[in-house]
Amino acid sequence: MKNITKPKDREEPYNGYSNYATWRAATYVQNDEHLYDLCKSIYADGYTSWGAMVCKLKEYGTKWQSINNPNELRFGDSTIRAKEMTKVLQDLFSKPNEPRTKK
Repeated sequence: MKNITKPKDREEPYNGYSNYATWRAATYVQNDEHLYDLCKSIYADGYTSWGAMVCKLKEYGTKWQSINNPNELRFGDSTIRAKEMTKVLQDLFSKPNEPRTKK
C-alpha cells in the first residue's frame, strides 16, 4: 500500500485541491458513509456553506467522528478553504444523488 504523507508546506496544492487540509476534509466528507449522510442531511436543512456546515457539525460534538478519522481532523481548521469546500458540498448534495448502497 502506498504511504501518503503530508506536504511540508500546508499551503501548496495537493491532489487537485488548493492545499492538503482542504483535500483531506473533502476526502473525508466524500468517503466516510456516516459523515456523508450527516452532511447530506444538514445540507438539506439549508446549511449549504462550509461555515454553516462546520457550525452544525460542532453541535454534534464528536458523535459524528468515526474510526476513519484517526487523526481527528478539525473542520474548523483555518487552512481549509471554505469556498472550495462549499463547492464540494454543492457538487455532492445540490443535485439528486442515488442512495448509497453497500457492496
